[in-house]
Amino acid sequence: MMADLPPPGRAHALVIGAARAFGAEIVGRLQADGLAVADDMMAVPADAPLTVLIINLTISPGDIRFSAVTESDFRAALDSQLYTLVEAVQAAVPRLAAGSAIVLIVPKSYLGGWGGVHVAATAAACIAMARSMALELAPLGIRVNSVATGRPGESWDRAAARADIAATAAWLAGPGSGQVTGETILVDRGASLHMAQATRRQ
Repeated sequence: MMADLPPPGRAHALVIGAARAFGAEIVGRLQADGLAVADDMMAVPADAPLTVLIINLTISPGDIRFSAVTESDFRAALDSQLYTLVEAVQAAVPRLAAGSAIVLIVPKSYLGGWGGVHVAATAAACIAMARSMALELAPLGIRVNSVATGRPGESWDRAAARADIAATAAWLAGPGSGQVTGETILVDRGASLHMAQATRRQ
């Protein structure tokens, strides 16, 4: 539970995966925008408006060859990404009012690349689910979007890059992006344009 939560009447954001990469920056940015932030649904007061759900699904794809990926690897990725997404959204939707936003933070490995096919597959599934949820939740006035992050060494290790990802997530969570839903914004400073990660590393 986040310490020192503001009074119950204040709008709240729920950040699942706050302990993962980019989580601290996202929490700090939302707090700077005036939201009370919790990392567990139980920490959100029952009478408080929940207006933002951010699900941080970022995990490193690693360098596991396709021929070496095991069932255990796939199950771990599914548990860490896909099942976390399903459980979080199903729990939060009854609390989200019209005008609320759901934002997923996913690794850009859904674009493909050498190594980590199990993470790429689950990341792609999460983005597909986000687009489907955007359609299904639109009648409730809930938007769903995704932020795709660079690999370790591109976004994870630079403070400015982490701040940019947090700012993008906060924008998608706020009223300034009210016309945006079902979209994925790639924040990797153009690294994907070169597709350097698609070249097998020796």
